[in-house]
Amino acid sequence: MLCASTVLTNTLQIYAQEIKANVTVDMQLIPIDRREDILTMENDVKNYLNTQRYRSLDWEGEKIEVDITITLTGRSGNRYNANLLINAKRTIDYQTFKKTISFRFFEKAENWSFEYYRNASLTYVSTRFDEFSSLLD
Repeated sequence: MLCASTVLTNTLQIYAQEIKANVTVDMQLIPIDRREDILTMENDVKNYLNTQRYRSLDWEGEKIEVDITITLTGRSGNRYNANLLINAKRTIDYQTFKKTISFRFFEKAENWSFEYYRNASLTYVSTRFDEFSSLLD
């Protein structure tokens, strides 16, 4: 059994492509006086996703354009509920640079709850689940 798993592990290749994320955080449902801790969320997420590398090789191709909208729907302390919408776009005509949505993902607020602090240090660790960043990865 060990030999079979070693062979499978050695032949398995993982492909990853880099993205260019456009991030919007909608905090209209959070009272103005309770937004201080989330003012940097949009920039924190954008920087995290646009600088994250999931492979050791340099990516030479076109980056996938991804629009991410996080709509905060509630807050209790530093715990937030949010909807997450992800739209990935691909170029379909390189003469006009026309794009189309190639992937769409939506997560409802009742399913996504996380703690968040101002200027969060978002880091990717493949063996660890983080209730905020793992859904974005």
